[in-house]
Amino acid sequence: MNLSYFLHLVSIMLEMVAVVLGLMLALKKKKLYGWLISLTFVIYVFYDISNFLINAGIMYAPFMDIPKEFLYTVFFLATLSIVWAVWEMYVEAK
Repeated sequence: MNLSYFLHLVSIMLEMVAVVLGLMLALKKKKLYGWLISLTFVIYVFYDISNFLINAGIMYAPFMDIPKEFLYTVFFLATLSIVWAVWEMYVEAK
């Protein structure tokens, strides 16, 4: 396994940590932005795991033949979610 594959795996693991931390913020601390952070990183984890498995030749995923318009919409949702989360944190910090 070369360095880029290793870094991709580490990145996916860190994204999973962000999902868990977001859930902890949402469930334990009752913070709306925890849900938003989790949503953002769940989208990233799904996409990155799929790409990793396909690029590593471990699986062929015909479901990844998703129309670009759909992917753009999902990534827009992820971006909107994290911006909303950061806004909520900013407002709370006042």
